[in-house]
Amino acid sequence: MPRNIQLSDFEKGQIIGMHKLGATKIFIATVLNQDRSAVFRFLTRYGEQGNIETALRSGRPLIMTNMDEQNLINATIRYRDQPLNEILANNGINISRSIARRILHKHGIWGRIAAKKPGLTPRQAEA
Repeated sequence: MPRNIQLSDFEKGQIIGMHKLGATKIFIATVLNQDRSAVFRFLTRYGEQGNIETALRSGRPLIMTNMDEQNLINATIRYRDQPLNEILANNGINISRSIARRILHKHGIWGRIAAKKPGLTPRQAEA
């Protein structure tokens, strides 16, 4: 289990229960199909602090709500021939281009440039 995946409350309860019954940490990790280091770290923290709460993470709070993201996506789809700067300015969305791109990429919307295609010759247009 990678370090960035958190144990659920149910898994934490299972670990504590098995530990109180005398199971070894390696046995607990094997039975629950968890990484040994995750079980070791959790039981160490549980023994020192006595709580099972996940620690708060630092970082800047999100600037956009889900509704704001949906408005950005809708505006991008509606005005897909405009540059992102114009979409943001014309729709009153006050975020940077990099944040807007990150949100759009998260939803599978990527910037594309239309391919240049030759015009029709008069004979082709007549046909």
